[in-house]
Amino acid sequence: INAGGFCLYPEEIEEIIFTIPGVFDCKVFGSADYIMVEKIIAAIQPKEGVTLNKIEIHEILRTKLEPEKIPHEIFFLNELPKGISGKILLNELTEIIHSIEKSKEINGEDILTSILLTASNVFNLPLQSLTKSSTSNNVSGWDSLNHLVLITKLEEQFKVEFSTKELMNMVSINAIYDILLRKVKP
Repeated sequence: INAGGFCLYPEEIEEIIFTIPGVFDCKVFGSADYIMVEKIIAAIQPKEGVTLNKIEIHEILRTKLEPEKIPHEIFFLNELPKGISGKILLNELTEIIHSIEKSKEINGEDILTSILLTASNVFNLPLQSLTKSSTSNNVSGWDSLNHLVLITKLEEQFKVEFSTKELMNMVSINAIYDILLRKVKP
C-alpha cells in the first residue's frame, strides 16, 4: 500500500488486528485516494456474537503501530467474501466497501451532527469528545493532513466546494458549521 508516500505491507497490520479479542477475520488493503494515493482500509469480521468498536480498535492500533500504518477506515462485515479455496476475494471485498461508502448519506441528520460524525471518524475519536467549540488546538488528531481529509469528506458528503478563503477560515467545528450552513440548503 502506498499511503501518503509510505510503502506499507498489509500483512503487518493484519497481524496486529488479529491479536484484538473478538476479531475472527480481517483483510487490510489500499483503496485509491486522491490525497493519500491510497488510503488504508481494514475490513474486519467480528467473532459471532461480538460487537467491536472502531474507536477502541484505533486506540489499540495506536499503541502497536506507527501512525502511518493505522487504517484510515475500518469496516465491520458479517462475512468477508471468500473463494472456493478460502482465500478472501479482494475485488469483491473492494466492491462491497465502495458500495458502503457510496450509501453513506446525511439521511435527515442536521448539518452539525453530520460534521461532528465525520470529524469523529476522521480523527478517530469518540463522538462525545467533539463539540461545536472543538478546534485544531484542542482536538487530538486534528493536524493539517487530517484537516484536509475532513474538508474533502465534507465536500463529498454535502456536494459542495470550498473556496481558499473558506478553507483558511475553517479553524473550528463552529466555523465549518457556519460556512456549510451558508452553502447547503437544508
